[in-house]
Amino acid sequence: MPIVRCLGQNIFRCGDFGSAQTVKLINNMIGLTNNYVVAEVFELAVKAGVDLNALAPVLEASTGRNYATQDVSVACFQYANWASSPEAFEALSRIVQKDMRLAKTLIDDVGVAAPVMKAVAGLLGDNSESVYKRWRDLGALHHSQG
Repeated sequence: MPIVRCLGQNIFRCGDFGSAQTVKLINNMIGLTNNYVVAEVFELAVKAGVDLNALAPVLEASTGRNYATQDVSVACFQYANWASSPEAFEALSRIVQKDMRLAKTLIDDVGVAAPVMKAVAGLLGDNSESVYKRWRDLGALHHSQG
């Protein structure tokens, strides 16, 4: 534990040996799904004429609350980093695809019927030009507000 405490402040016991890896995959499944959905709905909002800075407080007070609604500029900054170049976006996409393969394997190994997560996992890691452009454009919003 002394070594673990040097690595971070928030330390959680998650169960038997290997449980932390499962928790990490579960967190990544939720977080990555959120990243892709937020990018799509932010693009939808902007194209429909909704100011993201006006949208965020509504979502923050509603069931749409997530990390991106806490501070739109931070979220847009993150998209700018993820799509800073085609190479950076491709590298991130490979990591997402790896995590989703591991998540699908976990779902199958445990024997849980998770049709929504399996469908979503098949979509995450999309490294198409349209997704790259969406993330890059959201990143540009950060730069225009900064």
